[in-house]
Amino acid sequence: MAPAFLPLNIYLLLAKKGVIGVWLMNIRGTLAIVVGLMQSVIAALVFIFACSLYFNFFGVQGQLNGAIESCHFHVLVLLVFGFFSIIGGLFLVYEWLESR
Repeated sequence: MAPAFLPLNIYLLLAKKGVIGVWLMNIRGTLAIVVGLMQSVIAALVFIFACSLYFNFFGVQGQLNGAIESCHFHVLVLLVFGFFSIIGGLFLVYEWLESR
C-alpha cells in the first residue's frame, strides 16, 4: 500500500520550502534540462536519418534491405515520432527556463 502514496508524498515534499524541498526542486530542474536536451538531440538525429533514408544518402535503402515501396511509410513514421520528441524536449527545456 505504501507505493500508492509515494507520488503524493513526493508532491508534498516539493510543496515545502525547506531544505529538502529546495534540494528536490534543484534535482527536478537539472533532470528536466538534461532529459530535454537529450530528447531534442535524439529527435534531430531521427530527422537526419529520415532524410538520409528518403534521399538515399550513403546507400541507406540498400543497406537496410527494405522495399522501396515502404520507404515513404518509414520516413513518415520517423518524422512523426521525431516531431513529437523534439516538441517534448523543447517543452522540458522551456519548463526549466520558467522555473529559474
